[in-house]
Amino acid sequence: MSHIRFAESADVHFHNIAEVNLNGTRLLWIKGLIMHSSVVADHIDLHHEKHAVHILVSMALAVRPGKSGLFELYIPIPDQISQVTFGKERAVLWASEQNNQDQPARQFANQNFG
Repeated sequence: MSHIRFAESADVHFHNIAEVNLNGTRLLWIKGLIMHSSVVADHIDLHHEKHAVHILVSMALAVRPGKSGLFELYIPIPDQISQVTFGKERAVLWASEQNNQDQPARQFANQNFG
């Protein structure tokens, strides 16, 4: 991988996608594993847009000490955020209840295995 490649939803097994409350702050807890051998999650970028947060996870060959394909993050989701998307394809990982009623999205949240 000489160029930066970003993980897409098909590359990742999501263990958890769940809303949590920490001291009155609503967070989205996301835990996933890149399902390619010898590939690690190198860097995670969050891009905030008006009503969405977009996640990009760059992948690298597993030659970096201390890195793995497992990643975990907590994203603050204030009221104005209506969805969280993943990868360049912008797969919807989470949508607010109101947004869910307007647009059915591919459900990754069913992959909640603890």
